[in-house]
Amino acid sequence: MAAWWRSIAVPAVVTFLLGYFIGREHVKYELRAAFSNMAEAFSEGFGDRDDETVSSSSTADRSPAAEPSRQLAAQLMLGQTYQSDEFEITLTKATIGPTRVRDLMDQIKVGTTPVLSVVFSITNIDNRRILRFRKGNRSMSGHFQLRDDVSNRIRGVSYGFGSEPIGALTGSEDITPGATVTHLEVFAVPPPKTEFLLLTVDLACLGGEGTVEYKIPASNIAR
Repeated sequence: MAAWWRSIAVPAVVTFLLGYFIGREHVKYELRAAFSNMAEAFSEGFGDRDDETVSSSSTADRSPAAEPSRQLAAQLMLGQTYQSDEFEITLTKATIGPTRVRDLMDQIKVGTTPVLSVVFSITNIDNRRILRFRKGNRSMSGHFQLRDDVSNRIRGVSYGFGSEPIGALTGSEDITPGATVTHLEVFAVPPPKTEFLLLTVDLACLGGEGTVEYKIPASNIAR
């Protein structure tokens, strides 16, 4: 009887121990792979950062801008309105000059470097639902992409953590049914010989689908 029991127990114990150590090594491998993938994704996300600080000397990327991955819903001119079932959005003006900034301590300062400011009018046309503006992820492509007539990508301007240009929606505001608000986006000044700009708006910033492209002739940019 004892011999019969040993003939079953010994192989079972050996199998259990082998499974334990092999399984433990597999778990270790999976954990190492997960952390490696996480670090790689983190690095890639910040490597493609679209915004830059005002102090940066680079104002345009000479490489051709990538085409928007979302379906183009409309191509409009400065001053024209795009309307969905829930909202209307209009690019009302574009100006070059300094802009006012509110910092993390709620202090208002005037920027010393001229920038290109574009202003949108946004109306909630739904009679029941609250509309909310969604900010883009600063470690990835934002909701507003600007390029010129020779496909230079014009970079967005960032004033640092907690600082926003006066007039920019932060995402904490409610746009109630029937209400109209404005939103400001800020970019580096385009090259001197620019003939026109193309501003692509990802409608996901308002809960919509697709993109809208606005054409801004250089002659319509106020200074």
